[in-house]
Amino acid sequence: MRNMFDWYSRNVPAALDALGPKLRNINANPKGDRKPLHPSVTLVAGSGHFVPQEKPAEFNQTLETIVAEFTSAGARK
Repeated sequence: MRNMFDWYSRNVPAALDALGPKLRNINANPKGDRKPLHPSVTLVAGSGHFVPQEKPAEFNQTLETIVAEFTSAGARK
């Protein structure tokens, strides 16, 4: 387990930087006290593992924002 967390801490930031323009994450923030670790991550406060089921309105709004960002970026190309 320690090796897995070690690998994660060394490799994930670079992977998110490389994939950030193409990848978005909608993640849980159960207590609402965390900050996203990367600009490609959006946290939904008050939700657990099943964000779409626990906070459907917030999840849908976040997803709509992400889709709008991608579609407006595609229109600019």
